[in-house]
Amino acid sequence: MRINRVIMIILLLTLLLLESCSTTSSRRKNHRTKGKLSKAIRKSSDKNEGDRVAGTREDNDFECDDEDDDFSFNLFSALFLSGDTEIEENSEDSSSVVYRQKDDGFMDFKEDEEKEKNPNLQRNTETIKFPSIWGFRGGSGLLNNKDTYGYNHFEVFAGHYDKKTRSAIVFSLGLANSPIQEDQKLHSSLNGGISILNFDFTFRKYTTPHYTFLGNYFFAGLGGSYLMWNYRNEIEIEDTDGDVVERISSDSVGGFNLFGGIGFNIIQTNFFHIGGELSPGLILGEYETYEGFENDSFGHFYYLKATVIIDFLR
Repeated sequence: MRINRVIMIILLLTLLLLESCSTTSSRRKNHRTKGKLSKAIRKSSDKNEGDRVAGTREDNDFECDDEDDDFSFNLFSALFLSGDTEIEENSEDSSSVVYRQKDDGFMDFKEDEEKEKNPNLQRNTETIKFPSIWGFRGGSGLLNNKDTYGYNHFEVFAGHYDKKTRSAIVFSLGLANSPIQEDQKLHSSLNGGISILNFDFTFRKYTTPHYTFLGNYFFAGLGGSYLMWNYRNEIEIEDTDGDVVERISSDSVGGFNLFGGIGFNIIQTNFFHIGGELSPGLILGEYETYEGFENDSFGHFYYLKATVIIDFLR
């Protein structure tokens, strides 16, 4: 079924996301950071009466292995070109090559041709509409960080909803913000709180049909997060000779996002759902920030989100 192709594409993108972060870590084995992020935050503070020098930059560029660059292609080949694959030459154009999967794989570029030869195949093949579910959600929540309060978030999503199995797979893209409490030290160092860009895949399993008035489902997902912040005062980076070579006004760090939860639909029709979700989760930050600081401040966050959600179906 074509739903298998959708699932495998989602798995491929997830694996590529995980691989990109692990490859980044392996490439930094011999790389020296500019300093610790906690020092950069202190140097940016309004309460700092000294200099703004937060670290040192060295010219020690690193190279990656060729094996890392080939990972994406090898992963694609393993998922989509596995099994016995025939290479057929087009008789009309000798320069064109058609790949065809002999087993029950995912590559079959001659599917339309076989449908023309066998009308029964065309009648029995079920075409999946994508997206068959889309919508948006938003709400608030909590982060387990004493410097911040609230977790205001908004997301849009799209995916496939299977009414027969009562399940759905959706891709979400959203933005969140966690303001900083005014009586905390971080407030004097960062402007506007911490913004978080989220992109993730979610699997939902419904316990009720889509047409009942009330609905319930459980979900779990994983993806990536990108934490961003602005310094209140520019910090400075020196070279090994003590000269200022860089000024930094903002920074960011990537990470993983793992979550699960439960959802309730208070209104369900054949065309839309309205409900809410309660979702605990965990964000794991990477070792190094975008500007090259060792991330000793935003290593991980636990959160709890309360969300209002609207689904549209077709």
